[in-house]
Amino acid sequence: TLNFPRDLALGADGSVYISDRGNACVRRVASDGSIRTVAGGGTRFRAEGPGLETDFGNQPAIALEATGRLLIAAGPILYRLEADGMLRIQAIFTNLPEPRPSLVTSVAVSTAGDVFLSDLNARRVFRFPRTGSPATHVGNGQFRRTPFTGIATSGVLSNPATVAVDSRGSLHIRDRGSS
Repeated sequence: TLNFPRDLALGADGSVYISDRGNACVRRVASDGSIRTVAGGGTRFRAEGPGLETDFGNQPAIALEATGRLLIAAGPILYRLEADGMLRIQAIFTNLPEPRPSLVTSVAVSTAGDVFLSDLNARRVFRFPRTGSPATHVGNGQFRRTPFTGIATSGVLSNPATVAVDSRGSLHIRDRGSS
């Protein structure tokens, strides 16, 4: 049973992946309506290995890459769920220089393979390029209730809750708290 579903990712095959916040796992709904857990719900905390043995420790944020592999941000880690059901660590945020992600609420992937993470604590959107080093993409960490226009890295975000990338590669940010 789903317990506070939080995030969705749509598969090319018609499947829907759901971040099940209350159960700290990710579920897949197949095109025939069947549902199963694909990652989380286990007892191994913050580790690579079988996806079903992992305990995410808190609500995972999810996105699908163009390859169909699922990205899962949970706690201080960005995972990739491989086709064989194994989780691989892509980044450990505590190993990154400041500012760094600490409370990721949303993940999006561009067609170029760049990964974007919105973070409520840091009040930033981070970009993890396909090649190169991660960095702040939008936001300066300050709080602001009015909408911002200008240079993205100087921007002030209130609560960047959701990110999405459209087919043209434009990044969209839902900033809770801005007017």
